[in-house]
Amino acid sequence: MPDAVQGTTWCLLKKLGFNVFGVDVSEDAVNYCTSNRLLNQVRVASITKIPYPDEEFDLIYSFDVLTVTTAEETEKSRGGRCIDVLSLRGIFF
Repeated sequence: MPDAVQGTTWCLLKKLGFNVFGVDVSEDAVNYCTSNRLLNQVRVASITKIPYPDEEFDLIYSFDVLTVTTAEETEKSRGGRCIDVLSLRGIFF
């Protein structure tokens, strides 16, 4: 499950047993997770350019992302890359 642009939430989700992949625009958030061995499947990237194959995930969890993106980025993420990487029955939350 990827956590789009929400750095430290990944750590909690992993502790709860989810197989977590992540992207974050903050290199600091990515470094925090990888340097503390909390998560190693995380990349610095924008929600509009998620670097994973199409239909890769059953769930995308994105908390407070749309409040810190521009209107153009919000539209691209909702109708674009987030939808592309979801499986056919996937959920974008």
